[in-house]
Amino acid sequence: MSNVIQANLLIRGTRPMLIHHFGPEAIPLERRERSGVAGNDPEEWKRTVLMTDNRQIFVPCEYILANFRAGSKIAFGSRGGHSTKLAACLHIADENILFNRFVPENLHEFINCTEADVYLDVRGVKQPTTKARNVRYRVALSPGWQSRFSVVWDKTLISREEMHSIVIHAGQFVGLGDGRTIGFGRYTVEEFDLQGEEAEIRYATSSAT
Repeated sequence: MSNVIQANLLIRGTRPMLIHHFGPEAIPLERRERSGVAGNDPEEWKRTVLMTDNRQIFVPCEYILANFRAGSKIAFGSRGGHSTKLAACLHIADENILFNRFVPENLHEFINCTEADVYLDVRGVKQPTTKARNVRYRVALSPGWQSRFSVVWDKTLISREEMHSIVIHAGQFVGLGDGRTIGFGRYTVEEFDLQGEEAEIRYATSSAT
């Protein structure tokens, strides 16, 4: 019997999720025409959002790994080295984590419009080093956003019960995206379906009871 387990997950956002990906476009190598002014650039979101050609929002799979590692620390603390073991054995099967939301062409018309599926979140932020205040423009997904993805791990390091607990804690207390320290990006786990032999074992156990 293989030690590898796969689980298919469906998560659903209970709080808005802010997208602010710090990639190459955030600080381009070549000079470009400036939009806005220093500390207040309404075009900032265009350089920090991740979306497909048809404007579907996604994040890299590394976001999920970091989210689960943080969830493991909340679920189990430092005992057992769950965070280290999780990093060693967890594989996110999907390279990009797609969400059921698309960036509208007229996003600028939905500033802080939380009733929209996707809107432009505009708020002041403080730079931790300089203490200067800037205005930040971020694409936001209103509550109800969803994503399906699969994870694979070694059950000799992390049991299926431990993984389930990690995922639940990661959604309830950590979240995805930007602004997590102030409660953004929280989610619930709607589905946690084990595959293959593990699913058969779970079904047989539940049938016996």
